[in-house]
Formats: sequence, C-alpha cells, structure tokens
Amino acid sequence: MMSYVYNSFSPAIGNLAASDGREKVYEIHSALNFLMSLLYGWLALCLAALFNPFIRLFFGKPYVLPLPTVLLVVLDFYLHGMRQMTLRFRDGMGLYWYDRYKPIAETLLNLTVSVALVGRFGIAGVVAGTVASTLLTNFWVEPFVFFRYGVQEGWKCKLARYYARYAAHAAVLAADGVVLWALCSRLPVRNLAGWVLRGLFCTALYALSVLLAFRRRHEWRYLWGKGLEQLEMLKARLKSIFQ
Repeated sequence: MMSYVYNSFSPAIGNLAASDGREKVYEIHSALNFLMSLLYGWLALCLAALFNPFIRLFFGKPYVLPLPTVLLVVLDFYLHGMRQMTLRFRDGMGLYWYDRYKPIAETLLNLTVSVALVGRFGIAGVVAGTVASTLLTNFWVEPFVFFRYGVQEGWKCKLARYYARYAAHAAVLAADGVVLWALCSRLPVRNLAGWVLRGLFCTALYALSVLLAFRRRHEWRYLWGKGLEQLEMLKARLKSIFQ
C-alpha cells in the first residue's frame, strides 16, 4: 500500500527539480522524509509491541518468535521504510547511474551473511543478513548519491544534517521502545481488547514523544502549515457543495 504513495511522488519530483531548483528539492525532501520517519517510527513501534501478542492470540504460543528475531524484523522494516523517500527523489531526478553497482554489492553481502548465520540462528540469521547488507550499502550509498548529485550545493553539510536527524529520530524511537517494554512486560495481552489497548498506548506514547522532541523543527512547522491549508481547502469545498 505504501508503494502507491511513494510512486505517486516520482513525476512531481522530476517537475520540481526542473522548475524550482535544487534548494527547493532539498526543502521538500527534508519535509517528506521527516513525515515518513514519523510514520515508519510509529509503525515500527507498534510492530514491536503487537507482533508476538497477535501471533499468540490467533495462532498459539508455539508460533511466537524469539524477541531478538522480532527486533531484527522491526529493524529491517524501519530501515526499509526510511530509504523510500530518498529513493523516490533519486528516481524522480534520474540519478540511477551513480549507484548502479549497489544492487550487486547488496545482494552479495545479503547472501554471504545470511548463509553464514542461518545455520546457527535460523530465521534471525536470514533477517540479520538483510539488515547487514542494508547498513553496509543502502544506508550510506543512497543518501550520498541524492545529496552529492541531486542537491549538490552544500551537500556535505546537508548530508551530515540528514544523518544527525536520522539518529535523533532513532534515539526517540529506541527510548519509546524501552519505556514500552518496561510497561508492557507487566501487562500481558490476554484478549483482542487488550491487544487494541496496547496499540492505542503505543500510539499515544509515540505521539507525545515526537511532539516533545520535534515540535520546534522547521519540517514540523512546514507540514503543520500545509496540513492546515489542506483542511481549509476541504472546508471550502464542502461548504460549496452543501450551499
């Protein structure tokens, strides 16, 4: 479902780069990447808290995965999601050539690490191979290509800022995870209502933490303003329909 959202951006990004310049591209990328980081942070936190309780409720305790495996799955999901907006900008700006060897390196690393670990760690070893290949290739190659060849002006400082913001969001997410684990370990999920309540608690905890941590960020104010503009437009349309 998320792929439809991402893919819809690509044509607009190409037009943006051609008409408004690279500084505007950087501004829009920062805002959309921030939005996606909030979304995937929430999804990752909920996945970590709700995955095994869901399996236990609907399939039984024998199918529950060990905690390290769940955390690796969540990490892989989060890393995958955090890549997507930069990839859409790369696609929209036609920067494929600069990372043409990356898929080969990623595949070789994934296979090597997965085969080396699967015998000892099973599913966790396979997922660890995917995580390792992502961190050793995609995590640094894709942002480098976008900032170096897409943004260009001041790209080193902007790339450093990108990773600093990535680390800040990951730190908030990790802190939420620790709090959530400490609380939820004392409140096991026994039925569907409990599972839903845990999800609501995850959402409230995450919303509070990102509000406290990021409310002063330029991207937050930018997205908030755009959201209010869309609401005003929606109100005007509804008013015109019912008048």
